[in-house]
Amino acid sequence: MPVDICNHALLVGFGRVDSLLGEKLMAQGIPLVVVETSRTRVDELRERGISAVLGNAANEEIMELAHLDCARWLLLTIPNGYEAGEIVASAREKMSEYRDYRPRPL
Repeated sequence: MPVDICNHALLVGFGRVDSLLGEKLMAQGIPLVVVETSRTRVDELRERGISAVLGNAANEEIMELAHLDCARWLLLTIPNGYEAGEIVASAREKMSEYRDYRPRPL
């Protein structure tokens, strides 16, 4: 299901780490769209009034539904490095002001 939003945080996944990040963003009043592979989790998010798209973020059609092209931030905490790389490569092409921020190793 497409969402009608721009200038939002696009959060890939809503597991343990992602959900903490998502809750912090919403507490700050930042518009949020979640891309999630779990139908149960997507249904729960929608029941809470959170925009959510069901599917794999490595799929460009799914990211179009989540409006990657006009997102302000793309937030990835997924464990699959290859999949994350595909998502980042697509974001570099589609987001007008893509900047890559990565945590420094401890």
